[in-house]
Amino acid sequence: MIILTGASGGIGKEIISHLLKIDCVVGIYNKSVPKSQKNKKMIYEELNLEDSTNIKSFIRKWYDKLTKVTIIHFAASNIDGLAAN
Repeated sequence: MIILTGASGGIGKEIISHLLKIDCVVGIYNKSVPKSQKNKKMIYEELNLEDSTNIKSFIRKWYDKLTKVTIIHFAASNIDGLAAN
């Protein structure tokens, strides 16, 4: 299983199709709900990576399915209002 943070952002959206050739993907998003892809191997989950309670809840939910995990981290936050798209 691949856990992809930032699944609704630019880089995350671009690499999903490549990751799905490798394994099932859980796409993590926080504020921007991604457009759902019709693929049985793709699941989107809302998760605030700044909230430890939210993270623990996510782990409990997926614990039994998390045997071999690859985490790809593309989540970003914009604190000062400056960002490049």
